[in-house]
Amino acid sequence: MKGDDGIIAYRQELLELSNRMRETEKESLKHSEELKLVLNKIKHVIDMEKKTLNNASKNLSNVSDAMKMKALNLTRKHNVQQPNIFHNLPHLMSNENSLQPKVMIGQGRTGVLMVMGVPTVKRKSQNYLLGTLNSLIYELSPEERKKCVIVVFIAEVEEGYVNKLVEHLQNTYSYEIQSGLLEIISPSANFYPDLSNLKETFGDTQQRVRWRTKQNLDYSFLMMYAQAKGVFYLQV
Repeated sequence: MKGDDGIIAYRQELLELSNRMRETEKESLKHSEELKLVLNKIKHVIDMEKKTLNNASKNLSNVSDAMKMKALNLTRKHNVQQPNIFHNLPHLMSNENSLQPKVMIGQGRTGVLMVMGVPTVKRKSQNYLLGTLNSLIYELSPEERKKCVIVVFIAEVEEGYVNKLVEHLQNTYSYEIQSGLLEIISPSANFYPDLSNLKETFGDTQQRVRWRTKQNLDYSFLMMYAQAKGVFYLQV
């Protein structure tokens, strides 16, 4: 009887594993279709915004020097100061390299129309990074590839994991990296403040608050890196 019970339990585990694999496959296909829809919308928006930018450029060229000086004087009069990242993250001042990526792979492409940011973290379950990149890269036409840059942000500071993932991406997408389409970055550990004693908000646990805070910091780093590269930014 014990042998029969073991076989039954083994079959049940296989059935559950098979069901989980089917669900994972469905989620992956759904994710791929959603990315295709996003890319189609991006292509449409790019075409529309190019026309808008051309019109705006013509209008700006007609603004008189007197109007420009008036706006400048108004700003000085009210002593407007731009917000500074060091006000909210003062720990960054203790290390001059805290805002520099520790890993930076790519050709440093700038002047593009669209920057696509792809953040990724270490996961225990399935990682969708390669599927996401494949959907983005292979849906772009040769002409669109020249106008875009995809930035993979590995939001981890564990050197072993980061180096292993970077090596895998370099081997998988060597052509895209060499052509300037794909870049890979990861932050310095000095970028993150102490996340061990955060104030609990929205009824979340400390773990959830820490995860949410780090996610906001990750997105901020990626956007700061991407902002000087192109006109539009899309985070996938």
